Amino acid sequence: MDERLTTIKGIGPGREKQLHKLGITNITSLLTYFPRTYEDRRTIYRIGDLKSGMTGGVVGTVIAVHEKRPRPRLSILEVVIADGTGPLKIVLFNQGYKKNFYKKGQRLYAYGKAEFQYGSMQMNTPQIENLGDGMESQIEVSFLFMRWLMGYLNL
Repeated sequence: MDERLTTIKGIGPGREKQLHKLGITNITSLLTYFPRTYEDRRTIYRIGDLKSGMTGGVVGTVIAVHEKRPRPRLSILEVVIADGTGPLKIVLFNQGYKKNFYKKGQRLYAYGKAEFQYGSMQMNTPQIENLGDGMESQIEVSFLFMRWLMGYLNL
């Protein structure tokens, strides 16, 4: 367990240098390194249950997609989702190129901080997962966190 990190497949000299900056020098220190905070993404909230300032995940159906250009070189994409308990506006800044990614009827999972602004509940630049059209499977929703974690760890 005191072997160098480069003995692990996928960890080269560059990644080893990055890990050394975190104080991770061998396999034992890698296995005992814990993040400073945890996000519990197992709970999926109904949009109507969100409170201002609350961080959480919601699943909803896209009901509208609008792009605003209030001034040159600024694009605001608004995607409105609903789940039967109310609407939620997802605001994406300078991501107008994603306008064609979202279609009416598409199911999305959004995780971020909810705020009550400009007369409606909204999330500014949340993490979004496409669940496809129609009903999402229970398995797909339960693996959202694992897919995020695997991407975060670059596995």
